[in-house]
Amino acid sequence: MRLSHLSEALFCHLYLSQRPSASGACRRILVVTYDAIGDMVMSTPVLEALREAFPGHALDVLCSPRNAAIIRHCDFVSEVFELDLNSGKSWREWRCLSALRRRGYERVINLFDEAGALALAKIASLSAQVDSLPIGYKNARQQKMLSRLEKRFRFSQETDAHVFTKRLFGILRLYDQPVPNDFAYRLCLPEGWREEAVHRLGLTARGGILFNPVGSRRDNSLSPGMITELLEQLLSCYARVWVFPFGSMGRILAEQPRLAGHPALMVVHDQGILDVAVTLQYVDEVLSTDTALVHMAVACDKPVTIIKARGEWDRRFDPPYGDVAIVAAEARDWLGGFDSGEVCRHLRGAGKE
Repeated sequence: MRLSHLSEALFCHLYLSQRPSASGACRRILVVTYDAIGDMVMSTPVLEALREAFPGHALDVLCSPRNAAIIRHCDFVSEVFELDLNSGKSWREWRCLSALRRRGYERVINLFDEAGALALAKIASLSAQVDSLPIGYKNARQQKMLSRLEKRFRFSQETDAHVFTKRLFGILRLYDQPVPNDFAYRLCLPEGWREEAVHRLGLTARGGILFNPVGSRRDNSLSPGMITELLEQLLSCYARVWVFPFGSMGRILAEQPRLAGHPALMVVHDQGILDVAVTLQYVDEVLSTDTALVHMAVACDKPVTIIKARGEWDRRFDPPYGDVAIVAAEARDWLGGFDSGEVCRHLRGAGKE
């Protein structure tokens, strides 16, 4: 057994040996969510439905630090706790989970169906009652852990829904709650944030297109050459083109002062995901390779064009509603296999007669 596997097994044993406090008079539920920003946005209608399913309960959320801001200020959530369930083995995490156990949650609702063995052990330690989506297969260690948790976990039935949010709604069947046909994503800002961000970011104009060609990985980002080509076309078609100056986009603007100084270019130096949410209120449409930004744009009712690699995405890609167009690409070193004219034909405000 490798040292990393031995370490994981030790931590799993320690977490499973813990016992949560008995539920107190204050009725509380803890919901465990996915760790990606776009996934959190797509989870918001499910959290709202769970809040309605348990009237009189406080609904807390356990999520990763990178997406906590998405949910922290929503009125259907009581408290938010930040933790990386799949990989963390720190003393800080141990203390955080110990504090959650002392709260004596009536139940934990697990929406994180890609949990590994360590994450499963952590979740099991938080409450005597864990309701969960079916866990997707990862490896033999995870399967061994699941066999130890049969008496602690109550799983909802498998669902054939291919859309992410509709799959999460499957948890409602454990509580004899109907799965809604219509739902909407939510972005919740703290009071006064919008006004402060507008002033800080210098958002003095409205309209145009937000262009975000950089994703979380190289294979969901455009090459510098394609970014430059598309940016030049957008600047010729739109009165305003909004960009975030990070990654490849930042380097292109630094190396090409002609583009950086174009009067139609609106460069937004955001300081986090909430600033992005405010910026989306000022644009007419979005062109992106990053699905997190796409889901945020749909939550703001903005039409979206996404450049995305071919594959299972054509059957499963969220969002299930909204004005969304998809340009099929190939995941080479960078996203490729299409031309800039194909992208522009999908846009709502450029080159249309």
